[in-house]
Amino acid sequence: MWCLVGRRPQAKIVSCYCGGAFCITPAFLSCCCYREYEARLERYSERIWTCKSTGSSQLTHKEAWEEEQEVAELLKEEFPIWYEKPVLEIVHHNTVSLEKLVDAAWVEIMTKFAVGEECDLEVGKEKMLPVKVVKTHPLEKVDEEASEKKSEGACDSPSSDKENSSQAAQDNQKESILKEEDNRKESMSK
Repeated sequence: MWCLVGRRPQAKIVSCYCGGAFCITPAFLSCCCYREYEARLERYSERIWTCKSTGSSQLTHKEAWEEEQEVAELLKEEFPIWYEKPVLEIVHHNTVSLEKLVDAAWVEIMTKFAVGEECDLEVGKEKMLPVKVVKTHPLEKVDEEASEKKSEGACDSPSSDKENSSQAAQDNQKESILKEEDNRKESMSK
């Protein structure tokens, strides 16, 4: 029978005999029977595993696990915590293409400061002070609102374009009917 072993992850597959159970550490598994243990160990050494972070395939379980840990560390170094909120706000429930999402996230990260971001402030010609952003003041509020209204409900899929164009035609038709009614009312009141 297989069960979780409540231990912290280790970098190597370590087999041990702990209290009547054979343990496989990175998988956090243990089994009571040596035959099951051997079968599971053999399965973990097969090149059938894929790293969920990079998509690399044909790895052993140990190689995939180590690669995932490596990528997680790199992400922590390369993508600081203060960027998470702005990027998640851009991505959450967004229906635009992945390419446009990446571009929007890149612009957000590279052109704006984020609350909690650690920076160097240049004071004078040669003096730099380490600072942390506490608050940001939105300068482009009007432009952002206009672009949000423009892209609200917009999607890059061809079927959505068709739906959006037919809805736009319906809206134009309604507007023209309302204008005609207003013109009639004005002509009758004269």
